[in-house]
Amino acid sequence: MTEQHAIAVLGGGSFGTAVADLLAENGHRVHQWMRDPEQAEAMR
Repeated sequence: MTEQHAIAVLGGGSFGTAVADLLAENGHRVHQWMRDPEQAEAMR
């Protein structure tokens, strides 16, 4: 059984989003921070 971690991803570009998605799909709790609040809201 793998351990679940809380992970922060800084940035919402293509790479940051791909990493956050992959981590979430593998059962980790992911918090993603973005500089632009409008972009962040659109990704919710």
